[in-house]
Amino acid sequence: MPALGDIEIQKITNSWLATGRATAATATATKAAVPGKCNVVRHVYVSFSAVTSVSATLTLNFGGTPQFVFDVPTGTVNEVFLDFGDDGVLNPTANSAISAVLTSAGTGVTASVVMDGYITDPPA
Repeated sequence: MPALGDIEIQKITNSWLATGRATAATATATKAAVPGKCNVVRHVYVSFSAVTSVSATLTLNFGGTPQFVFDVPTGTVNEVFLDFGDDGVLNPTANSAISAVLTSAGTGVTASVVMDGYITDPPA
């Protein structure tokens, strides 16, 4: 197991950022699988160009499997921020992508999804 200082360095040197944007459609931010490594998500940030006219759903997937589902209610203004803490949420399966998928927030509403995290070794 890496030393504590090594883990903190990994969070910086192996960090990544994924983005997605769509108007009146599903917006998806995906961090591709890395051979022999696991992805960790730390934050997901969602913003809208206008007040949402329908409720939307934000789903965090590990591979193709939903892990967390968040409702974004009708009338949401501006942004939603999910903070999974300094260590983030580990996708324990090596060679597996992570994606944040936001369903349409209404006609003419542009939705953006930004997700950040880092790459680490699989759990022992």
